[in-house]
Formats: sequence, structure tokens, C-alpha cells
Amino acid sequence: MSFKFETKDQEWIDAAKTDEMKVARSAALLNLIEMNGLNYEPGIGKSYIPEKNYYVRFDDSSLTPAINELYEKALNYVALGGGLGGLAGCGVRWGVRKYYELKRETRTFVAVNDEAEDAVKAFTAFAHAHKESVPFWTAQAMNVLGLAGAIFNREMHHWNAENTNPQKALLGALGQTDEIPEQEYRKLFYLSIHPVPLAQLENVRQSIVEGTIAGISDAVTTRCRSAPAGFGDIHACAQGAIDLRAEEFYGKFGEKIQSAIDDLIDINDQIMSNAGSYHVFAPAYNKKRITLEKARYRRAMICAAAYIIVHVKGSLVKSAALKKFRNSNLRMIQKWVAAYEKVAEVEGVTLVDLAKD
Repeated sequence: MSFKFETKDQEWIDAAKTDEMKVARSAALLNLIEMNGLNYEPGIGKSYIPEKNYYVRFDDSSLTPAINELYEKALNYVALGGGLGGLAGCGVRWGVRKYYELKRETRTFVAVNDEAEDAVKAFTAFAHAHKESVPFWTAQAMNVLGLAGAIFNREMHHWNAENTNPQKALLGALGQTDEIPEQEYRKLFYLSIHPVPLAQLENVRQSIVEGTIAGISDAVTTRCRSAPAGFGDIHACAQGAIDLRAEEFYGKFGEKIQSAIDDLIDINDQIMSNAGSYHVFAPAYNKKRITLEKARYRRAMICAAAYIIVHVKGSLVKSAALKKFRNSNLRMIQKWVAAYEKVAEVEGVTLVDLAKD
């Protein structure tokens, strides 16, 4: 994440006695920044985004709904920086406007002024050559919001400029790859939805997982079903463990490790069903956070990780979370890998030896 804390705030984080406490302190400050809106605490950044990019609500009671809509879209087009990304983004903002918390990252207009008039001129001049963009992205607004929720669930931020594969996948699925240049992604996929509070973002992600929001692309749904940040290794290993239990040789494993593998699969099911509650930002989602002692699942995860490396392979073995777990437990995983490959004994250890009680 590119965001940097104020020096004193970073010193407070660094003073924590354990890495877990550092993570908790960092999350607490990020939560404050994410949720504070206009009522921010001194010394804490007011927002991730500049005020010029804030969502604009236009509501002049003397004008018709259609005219209010025109001014609001125009002002948001300008607020997002114009261009193809700004045009698409203003469509998204109109499509998800009910999710915004108007006390955070919002500018409100109740009457026409010079700024609003200038915005309409700029908007209509550019939109004339791209008439389909705004209505298209208004219709796809929940896909954009859902994708942001999926990324935040997995990575604890809405946007990673170094990895735009999720955005490219959605654009490809929607047939828009050539319509939105990569330099415009930030306007469409980050700035447009940033004013949505985290609780709303998580509710949308969960609703997509449950299938209660229509018109969601598979490119978004699949990512919404990812494990919450910090649990990708459990999720990856549990997926391999399910296939492992179907192997003929699994019956030779000891009762303890079979029980441990069952527990690994069960806890993964619980995590995936309640991802928001296991997430470090659970309090921001208005949920009580559930913590987990991952060490108790370590042996089962090692067993499953080695099985994935030898027998499953594919995209699962390329999982970043699995690679990190593998590097942290390399020696034991190598023993299991050698045993699964049925090669010569490694230090006198066979698969059955590793799996016995």
C-alpha cells in the first residue's frame, strides 16, 4: 500500500511489542482514516483521496430530477479527472450513489453556480463522442463496486497500481478492454467508489457471494469468493486437502493427522462463510472480529501443501499465499514432497512415517 502514516503514528505502531500488535495498531489507524469522513482526528490523514476527487452530490429542489442528474454526473466527471476513466467513473458513481455516506469524502451542491455550469460544458463536449459510456457503466456499477470489495477483502486496500489483472479481467469479460486505457483505470476502479464506507463495501461483496445481486460478472464473483487477508494459505491448503482425502493411500494416514485435515477443511469453510468476521477490518464492517490460532493447523497445512505441489499443481500451486507458507515451512514440506513422489527415502522418512500418529 502506498499510503504512509504520519511519523508519530508510525512510531506508535513500531513501539508495539509483537508483530501481531503492530498489525492491529496499523489496522486501527487505517480503519480510522477509512471511516472518519470529514471528522478526522488531528495528525491522521483526512482521506486517501484529494478533496478535488471527492464524490459530488447535486440536489437543487427547484430543478427537475433529470437536470439534477445531469449536473451531478457532470460534476463527478470533472471530479474524477475527466477523460474516458472519468466518464465511465461518473456513470459508476451515479449507479452506486445510494451506498455513499455523505459525511465522508463528499461535496454537496444545492444550487447551480459557475463551477456546475463549467462542468456541464466539459462533460457534454466530451460525452458527445462517447454516448454509450455513462449508461453502460451505470449499469455495470455493482461490478466495479464488487471488484473493489473483493480486492479489499483479500489485500486490505481497494487498488494496487502494480497489479491491474483484476480490472483487466473485468474489462475483458465486459468487452471493454479497448475502451478504457490502463492509465484511466484508477479513475474508474478506485476514485469512483472510494467514498463508499467499508461496511457497505463488505455487504456488497457478501451479497455477491450469496448470489443476491443480479448481473455480476464471473470475473467479479470468483474474486469475491477469495479468502480474507491473512487466510489465503489456509484456503489454498484446504482446497488441496479435499482432494487428498479421496486418495487411496490416505487410508494409511494416522487418525490424528486425518482429524487435523478434517479440522483444516472445516475451519476453511467457516472462514469463507464469515470472511468479514475474520478480516482485520471486521470492526469497520460492524462485526466482531474472530481471531484464529493458525499454528494448530500447521501440520495438516504442510501435508496438504506438499500434496498440492506434487499432485494438484495448476493455478493452485502458484498461489502467492501458498508460496509464502511453503517458504516458511520449506524443510518439512520438502520431506512430504519427496514422500509423495515416492522417491528414495529422505532421512529414513516415508509417506506413512510422516502421516502416522
